[in-house]
Amino acid sequence: MRLASPQESRTEHGLTAAEAARELAEFGPNLIETGSRFRLLWTGLGLLANPLVVILLVASIVSGVLGETLSAAIIVSIVLLSVALDFFPELPFRQGCEQAPEPSHAHRQRLA
Repeated sequence: MRLASPQESRTEHGLTAAEAARELAEFGPNLIETGSRFRLLWTGLGLLANPLVVILLVASIVSGVLGETLSAAIIVSIVLLSVALDFFPELPFRQGCEQAPEPSHAHRQRLA
């Protein structure tokens, strides 16, 4: 991707229609890339990758193998509740980030 030099930048007046058409043809539309199809699944699995969650899931497996099925079920239900309490509030945040407009080229230059 090529950035405009200060001489090429038209931040005060914007682009003319011809310049905008040329840049659209050269660089394509200014669209935000959307996440993958399985972004919700990966978000949920990412929450399960927490070391404490892994330890609790291993403890539930050990409890189940030792015949303590009630203990195993309680541990699994607590882990699932904890993951759900992390997962569902995060959804609106992620959707808002995906719908937010990307800063324009001129805005990025002013920030730099």
